[in-house]
Amino acid sequence: MHAFILDAIAQTVEQAELDEAFQRIAEERWTRVLNTGKTVPWDDAKAYLKARALGERARKPTARKLRP
Repeated sequence: MHAFILDAIAQTVEQAELDEAFQRIAEERWTRVLNTGKTVPWDDAKAYLKARALGERARKPTARKLRP
């Protein structure tokens, strides 16, 4: 029982650390978008990711200024 509890605590701590890292990266990227005004349109990103998932060579999409 003790080992089960320790494992559960370790998994919870690991997940909390992963969540914190994800939030930190997301905040950094959002700050970059706000500072530069540039982002990659979802359709371009989706096509790139789909091609890569299929093992195809794909050109990285170019960031563009957000439209007001």
